[in-house]
Amino acid sequence: MLVSVADESGEKRKVGVIQPGTCFGEMSILSDLPRNATLVAAQAGGDVVVLEVVRPALRLLRSLKKFADKIDLSYRLHGLGNTIAAIQEDAGDALSAVDLIGLGNLGQFMTYGKHHLLVQEGKPIEKLILIRNGWVRRVRGVPIYRNITEGTGSSLLIPEDFLGAGNCLGLEALSGQAVWQFSAALMARTEVLEVPLVELRADRGLCERVARAFADFSLADDDASLRARAETKVLAAAEKEISTALYAYLYVVDKFEGLILVDAATLLDGDPLNNYLQRQLDPNKYPNGAFNPDGALAGANSIVIAGTYAYITTDRELVIVNLNDPLQPGIAGRIAAPQLKHPRSIAIQFRYGFVADDEGLKVIDLTQPERARLVEGALVSLAEARDVYVARTYAYVAGRKDGVAIIDVKRPEKPRLEQIYNAAGKLNDVHQVKIAMTNASLFAYVADGRNGLRVLQLTSPETMPTYAGFSPRPEPQLIATFKTKGDALAISKALDRDRAVDESGNQIAVFGRRGARPFTFQEIQRMLRTNEGRGEFFTVADEPGTEPRGPKAAGVSRSSALVGALLGLLVAVAAWRMRAVGQA
Repeated sequence: MLVSVADESGEKRKVGVIQPGTCFGEMSILSDLPRNATLVAAQAGGDVVVLEVVRPALRLLRSLKKFADKIDLSYRLHGLGNTIAAIQEDAGDALSAVDLIGLGNLGQFMTYGKHHLLVQEGKPIEKLILIRNGWVRRVRGVPIYRNITEGTGSSLLIPEDFLGAGNCLGLEALSGQAVWQFSAALMARTEVLEVPLVELRADRGLCERVARAFADFSLADDDASLRARAETKVLAAAEKEISTALYAYLYVVDKFEGLILVDAATLLDGDPLNNYLQRQLDPNKYPNGAFNPDGALAGANSIVIAGTYAYITTDRELVIVNLNDPLQPGIAGRIAAPQLKHPRSIAIQFRYGFVADDEGLKVIDLTQPERARLVEGALVSLAEARDVYVARTYAYVAGRKDGVAIIDVKRPEKPRLEQIYNAAGKLNDVHQVKIAMTNASLFAYVADGRNGLRVLQLTSPETMPTYAGFSPRPEPQLIATFKTKGDALAISKALDRDRAVDESGNQIAVFGRRGARPFTFQEIQRMLRTNEGRGEFFTVADEPGTEPRGPKAAGVSRSSALVGALLGLLVAVAAWRMRAVGQA
């Protein structure tokens, strides 16, 4: 097969030939990068037989050691070749073809995942490390990442910088520096070329030419003191929140085995070579690596995590599991029959849990998860409550043949049925519903069993004057249907964007602003409760409890009131003019 690439003008030119038995394409599929060459069958070569391995199959085949070794070797050889080609482009005439061949023979192409410690301050410099792609963070004077301490004081500044592709670490060793003056770790999956210094120094001429060539295009050796600085406390807070242990795992419930923890970090580190899922609970302590003490989680059918607790419904009861230490889970509470009858789903909002069971929708007070209790009288009777999703002041319950029940939970301990919507009988096998917003409209995505996926528009700026309110009354309309190949039984949840921290002080999203962190549980309590977080919860009434005060009583002067009135008039006029212009 002929290999061609496009030049800057878009013209394709032949650059090589692939012989029979050669593996190709693994660089793109393993690194998730676009293909950089075009392959066509040679006209004079007859038919070409190719074995195509798609990404899912490749992952399965890599569990076979011989295949994995072969594909990894091919990946690294191609990576080495591409790196040497990039060096040739950057170095120009500074390195000859012989120099590049010698460098390729000495170097080793390596791929590392996010947070990998590349070099450590004070350790001997034993190799040059050229960054092929990715990002590296360097700090000096403090341990990097999770070991940064907060006890050094908020006024102390530390050196720090960030390096990308084309930079080389270790060049200072060629000028006599013996140990690393900084620590460096990876911000994402990164490919590097490692050149052992002992072998490089054995060829003095090559060593000198490499030092000059690399120094010309690398910035890493230009700032040995790392002048970019950041506060230790800021770094500590940011890294501590990002590395919270709770978010390192996927939590799976199985009706036979119970709760299973799977390492999710391997999917987030940017390294395509380690994407294997494994159970994380110690099998010596937890049979088969699953948490199911005395069969408490047998028959598990749903799980929701709020704070450091997992709320798991089973065929018999609701089980609350403490995940403060994810690898040492423990049962914190249980609510069973006769209070709950075959619970199937639970949704958590603020201090309350909303449970769908055989009798309908019930409410549980979760102010103290270890002392969770069913709220007496808080029941909306429904014939077939299969699933529940809560969005602001409404709970949406999947009701099989009855469609979707919309329940007002503005007062959680006094829920009331707002409406049942079935699109004139079209929604008649509803198993699950999720709510999400697109632009200014709210939508419900419904798994309607044998009918497939349904989309309901709940609010619309075109038909609802109240659409922009905090929680307008839904006016559902069936707007789309997609027939699935089999029964639509479940639908995934959309991305939460309303909050960066839940009521328990746990982070539910990571933003790019370094140094920010969510409130801790204690800080949340001080914001929500009296007596420094130990007293009653603050409440707000819908109607004011006292008469409005006049300007004099409120301590506002007549002139201040006049200024306020004039400002209000100006804003109103400006808004009127903008609206008039828009209509024109």
